Amino acid sequence: MTDSTEVRRHADAIMTLIKEDQDAGQVPRDVCSWDELDDSVDTEDYYRQAQLPAGTAETIDLHNAVNNEVSRRLARRPAAGAWLALRVHPDRAQ
Repeated sequence: MTDSTEVRRHADAIMTLIKEDQDAGQVPRDVCSWDELDDSVDTEDYYRQAQLPAGTAETIDLHNAVNNEVSRRLARRPAAGAWLALRVHPDRAQ
């Protein structure tokens, strides 16, 4: 079982790194999961930069928990410039 405080701390650090990479144009602003993020960058670099421990069985659980938390946060963020499409019945259009 992983410590939720440790998971949040590492997820915070990785979210900051993702934002920096988005500002630099390296990561799309509409990325909404860890898997999509992995398509743009080497996510192992985020582990290293966020100083996640490695090399033991316990660290696998920590990495998975951090992945899940980052994915959860990415999924709930609105994409930059996203538009909400509304359908209006032609009889009600004004």
